[in-house]
Amino acid sequence: MPKPQDRRQPDFIVRAPDSSKRGRWVTLGVAWATELRDRSTGYSIKLNSIPVGEWDGTLMLLPPLAEREEAAEAERSVDTRV
Repeated sequence: MPKPQDRRQPDFIVRAPDSSKRGRWVTLGVAWATELRDRSTGYSIKLNSIPVGEWDGTLMLLPPLAEREEAAEAERSVDTRV
């Protein structure tokens, strides 16, 4: 059974710099802002993968991409794998 945060749209996309291609970012997962018991904000993060190689541990939480941008990003990822 999916956890509650898996059913709602993510508040953020988790991305990290690609160490093999300067200026390129890789999408690693998603994140949700969560209200904690003391009413402060925490973040629930679900990673689908982790970077390998010379990754320095840097991640960014960014607003989700628009659908058109997601399609273009997916297309660019396919082009670079070939």
